[in-house]
Amino acid sequence: MAKRKLPTQRTMEVLRKEGLLCGVVERWNSHARVRQDLFGFIDVIAIRPYGVKQRSRFCPWSGIIAVQCCARSSMSEHRKKILNEPRALTWLKSGGTIEMWGWDFHYPKRKDGSKSKAKRYRHIVEHINADQFWLADGDPE
Repeated sequence: MAKRKLPTQRTMEVLRKEGLLCGVVERWNSHARVRQDLFGFIDVIAIRPYGVKQRSRFCPWSGIIAVQCCARSSMSEHRKKILNEPRALTWLKSGGTIEMWGWDFHYPKRKDGSKSKAKRYRHIVEHINADQFWLADGDPE
C-alpha cells in the first residue's frame, strides 16, 4: 500500500512542475516534539524566476514566495496564525509574497456524470496581502 503524501510534499510537486525552485523550511524540533515553521508561518519557500510559465500561462513577474501548506479544512486557522504573526507583515513589506495552499480530495465525475471510485487530491491557493493585517488598535497598516 502506498504511503499518503503530506500537503507539503504535494505542494512541492506542483511548484516544481511549474518550474519554480523550492525548498522545505519547516523543521522538526525533537526536544519540544513539534514542527516549527520558518518565521512562525512558512513551510516552503519558492523562487519564481522571471518568465516562467505558471499554470499553463506566461507569468511576467518574479519573486520569492512564502508558502503555508495545510489541509483545506484548516485554512482558516492557518490564516489567523499568519495574520497574527508580525514577521509575516515584515515579509510582505520586504517584497515577498505569501500563499496558503489548502489540500483536500474529491471523487471526480465520469463522462456519464456518475462519481468515480478513484480519490483525487486538489488544492486551492489563497494569497495573503498586507491589507489583511490590522494593528492591535484596529487601524490598518
